[in-house]
Order: sequence, then C-alpha cells, then structure tokens
Amino acid sequence: MPSPLPLIRLMLGAGLAGASALASEPLEVLPDGKARVRIGGLTLYHDPSAWRIDAADGTYEIRCRGVECDEPMMTVTVAPEADMPCSPGAVIDRSAADYPHAWTRGVAPAPGPVGLTVHVATLDQGCRNLAGSPVYACTAHGGRTYWFDAPGERCHTSLRETGALLSLLSGLSAVEAEDR
Repeated sequence: MPSPLPLIRLMLGAGLAGASALASEPLEVLPDGKARVRIGGLTLYHDPSAWRIDAADGTYEIRCRGVECDEPMMTVTVAPEADMPCSPGAVIDRSAADYPHAWTRGVAPAPGPVGLTVHVATLDQGCRNLAGSPVYACTAHGGRTYWFDAPGERCHTSLRETGALLSLLSGLSAVEAEDR
C-alpha cells in the first residue's frame, strides 16, 4: 500500500500549521493574505498558510505547512551564473542525474513568473500507477542562477504535490525585487 505521506503533506494550510521557523528574511504578509519573501535577488509570492520558507546553509528550503511537513519539498540553490548556467538542456541534465531511467522528459517555461524565464523539467518515471513528476527548474537573474529541485518520492510523488510546486513557481518575480 502506498505511503499516505504525500496526501498528508498536501493538507496545505488546512489548519495544521506547526511551529513557525525562521524565514529566509522577514516575511511580509500582504493585505490579500498572501506573503512575499526574498530568495536572493528574487521575490516569491506565496500563501503563508500553505508554505514555509527557511534559509539553511546557503540554500533555501520550502516546506508545506502541516504535521507531516518536516522534510523540505523543494530546495533552492543560488550560485553565480557562470558556475551553474540555466537552460532547458541544463534542467533536463539535472533531472537525468536523479532519474536516469525515466521514460520521457519534457521542459517548458513556467507560466506566471514576472520578469523571468523559468525552465521547468518534468518527467515520466515509468511508475506502475499514475504518479506526479519530480520538478526541476532554474532561472537566471542578476548574474546568479536559481535552481529549484524537488526530486519527489519516486513513484509515491502525488499529482497534487507536483501541481502545488509548479503553482508556487508561478509566484516568482524579479521586477518586485528590483523595485525595493
């Protein structure tokens, strides 16, 4: 029987918010109930009742809010663009490192980010039952590359988890960060 963990983890904002953690920098809650947080030179708009974003050892960790959300669902690494270039081929290569035997891979720009092109790789792992895709994404801005890695839980990655992470990426903005 598959683990119930993905469903539990996705009870995003269902009144199960645990103890608060240190955000990557002071979180600003907006009048519409959404929040924004800086990740390097970018701003990420998100639902603070659904997501928690922590800084840890030079990376950012994105967790869902809930009783089963101890492990990061996505990590964000920021590096000089020359050290880690971002391109459609680069996200495919990154996904291939974790999932070398995937049946198919695709890359497309994420819809919604403001002032950025975010390349997103998704793949079909060849699971026996329908499963969500790991999410690998990157964008370049201001001489730095931002890598978003959500390798999932192999064939136990839920479709809802994949959808929630792709939706979260649509909240990225470079324009807001430059206007501050």
